[in-house]
Amino acid sequence: MSRNKKLWYGLLIGFMLSSCLSCFIFFPDDPKEPVDPTDPDTIPQLTLNVAWQIDNAFPDLRFMSLQDTYLMIPHFKQGGLILADVRTGQELWRIENLFIPMSSAVMHNDTIYILGEFADSDTTYLILISEAGVYKGRMSIEAERMSARWLFLFGDYLFWTNNVLVKADLSKEFVLLEGSTDTYDPEYNLTFYVPKMPDPERPHFRAMGDTVLKLGEDIIFTYRDPYSSITWKEPTRVVRLNAHSLAEVWNYSTRKARLFYQLDLALYKNKILLNGGMGVELIDSENPIGKDPYWVFDDIDHNHMGYPIIVGDSIYTASYVRGAAVRAYSMEDGSLLWSLPNQSGADQNPQWYNGVLYVSQPQGVLAVDTATGSWIGRDDNHPGYSEQVNGTLVYENLFIHFTDQIPGTGGRVEALYMDVQPK
Repeated sequence: MSRNKKLWYGLLIGFMLSSCLSCFIFFPDDPKEPVDPTDPDTIPQLTLNVAWQIDNAFPDLRFMSLQDTYLMIPHFKQGGLILADVRTGQELWRIENLFIPMSSAVMHNDTIYILGEFADSDTTYLILISEAGVYKGRMSIEAERMSARWLFLFGDYLFWTNNVLVKADLSKEFVLLEGSTDTYDPEYNLTFYVPKMPDPERPHFRAMGDTVLKLGEDIIFTYRDPYSSITWKEPTRVVRLNAHSLAEVWNYSTRKARLFYQLDLALYKNKILLNGGMGVELIDSENPIGKDPYWVFDDIDHNHMGYPIIVGDSIYTASYVRGAAVRAYSMEDGSLLWSLPNQSGADQNPQWYNGVLYVSQPQGVLAVDTATGSWIGRDDNHPGYSEQVNGTLVYENLFIHFTDQIPGTGGRVEALYMDVQPK
């Protein structure tokens, strides 16, 4: 072979070896895709252990509630109520095809109270059921004082809010109207608080928040003039009343936390967290009048907290609208600690246990390491409710939520062990 041919072949072989090496370096056989926190398909898979499941249980937008070891499930689909042992998931009884539940349920002594509607009337009723599951009767509530999503029990007093604040004194026996078998006298037990109207020509109607807080001998709740969202003549108010007399202790005009919805109030030490669609603020609980909030933020991407929970000195929330994400904030100054974008969003309130945040959403349950603000994993086998807010519960180390995404169950309430370990 001539010297020129040898040189040519050498250059050709060198070029081919160089090309192969480049392919090996820049085009690996098994590329590793980075985890995209906005795409749930890239979050590592997780398997949560099941404690118990209750099929054919469909609370829909009505909220489940816990009291002692009782789990009360408003059964919207079948028209009634389910009582179960929260430790085992054993059904103690269920009432079906009787009334449409409109609120959460509470138990006082040996009677369960829940708001609901009957097929034979367009009136909302306060319904009484015995602890043994026997229907005891109903009491009609005027239309403008109709149902709310939550009932709050403080000692012998039952409170709820809609267009007014309603107080039912459960220490007094409900008296049947003469000649009636299922209607109680509402005037005997009920008291109403209607905030004063600045304009007497306006109808006496208020948009009330969902939450009633108990603080010592007082209660705290929110309301706003429904016209204020248009004219802003009257901002949202936070009111503290004596629980016995309903006498006003103070009435606070919010700075940014307006248009309350979902869980609008939460207690933190001697402070109140106000969560509104227009902002969030932390105020003094003893008397905020004339004082600046401890902190305020109105970043539109961080509003719509949904149902925040407070653990230690942190707020955890899973939002589903603007800037849908799982986030943590400092209770001390309201600063953002970390944020995990989540394109699917979550309607349900998160729950915390042993350093891990559990979030129920239609695609499954997410687990987040709260110390690092990073995903631990997701379990696709336990999707959450597909529609709006229903609410999750926690009992000891059980995460309780509702799903309508599993065919053949008729709706399922299930408890999952919160045994995931943080990273």
